[in-house]
Amino acid sequence: MTDLKLATITDTTASGTVTFTAQDVLTLLATPTNCATQASEISFNLCASAKTFASVYDASCSSTFSSVGTPAFVVKYDPQAPTKPSIGKVIARDSALSVQVDGVEAKSTVVVEVTPLTTADGGTLEDAGADAGEDAGDVDAGDVDAGDVDAGDVDAGLADAGTVVPAPVGPTLRFRKAAGEGNVVADGLINGVTYRVQARVIDEAGNEGDLSDAAEGTPVKSNGLFDAYVDAGGQERGGCAATGGGIAGGAVLAALGIWLSSRRKVS
Repeated sequence: MTDLKLATITDTTASGTVTFTAQDVLTLLATPTNCATQASEISFNLCASAKTFASVYDASCSSTFSSVGTPAFVVKYDPQAPTKPSIGKVIARDSALSVQVDGVEAKSTVVVEVTPLTTADGGTLEDAGADAGEDAGDVDAGDVDAGDVDAGDVDAGLADAGTVVPAPVGPTLRFRKAAGEGNVVADGLINGVTYRVQARVIDEAGNEGDLSDAAEGTPVKSNGLFDAYVDAGGQERGGCAATGGGIAGGAVLAALGIWLSSRRKVS
């Protein structure tokens, strides 16, 4: 292909700079293309050559070019978006979700998006209880004989309602992490709220891939040591030296031992 030419360098200059865009290079290919039509990744070897001095005694330029840049520097033009990842696992934590994202290319950034689907009490934004003021008892179902209309005339199976996607009840939160650094932890969430979880990948060139299929997760409160003691039946409030309680101290300690061994760190 045609060279990208640098301005003339004088005999007192040891270096120079040439500036070019991907568009400049693509239009010089044997089969010219451009940024809008080049859909796949392409690499170029960037080499440099120059006319050197004829000899140590002759400051005039040689008639031939010599390579001044070896090995070749590789320039990569990548317009291709990364493939859609998948959610491998969503692990509930206290006020957080730990999300395992699979199918991520190296040297990319993983973005996890979480969107609340329920409120803290498990209801939706349009709580069915809000309609309770309209008492269904005001209309007597007995006034209309359901037998007068043959439901068999219309086959309900012909009109498939499909899967109903829950409507979000709050803003979407985004969390980023470099590929290869473990699970993405979405923190600052509300315990008891169900969140829709999706992920996308942004590659090294800045191309954004499609969102993954949705998964769901619900953060749960993680009881502390004292809460676990109470849940195990402990009743003493008299300090470390106190004994007795609702169940034998040994049984409480055994229960706490099980609780401690069951807790595990999740990345």
